[in-house]
Amino acid sequence: MIGFTPDTLRAYTLILYIANSSSKSLMKVTLAGNGVLTRILQNNRDLPKSFALTQIYPNPFNPATAIIHQLPVNSLDTLRVYNILAWKIATLVNGKQNAGDYNATFNAANLSSGVYFCRLHTGTYINTKRLLLLK
Repeated sequence: MIGFTPDTLRAYTLILYIANSSSKSLMKVTLAGNGVLTRILQNNRDLPKSFALTQIYPNPFNPATAIIHQLPVNSLDTLRVYNILAWKIATLVNGKQNAGDYNATFNAANLSSGVYFCRLHTGTYINTKRLLLLK
């Protein structure tokens, strides 16, 4: 995600050009937002094709790991971590997100070693992945 702070709190739409060092092509991305928070409006070809709870890296981990998930459409979703007894340990995402790729960090510095589960739930998609915390 790309973010910046404009000098006013008005709504804005800007164009960002990203150059690849290995080629001479430019990628054009539209930035839109209101004040501090920004989002990237991607072309349909850049959006994920399906919902996915993809890579969790590193796994096993200590003390933090990255959880990557993809949304092909705007959706209301939750990303939660549970322990082996199915008790909710953390809520990483809870609310509406725009279509795109997301990366959430789970920090388990205050938890004991063991197996945990990460669950992504949208309106029509549910997926669970296993996490292993080794201290």
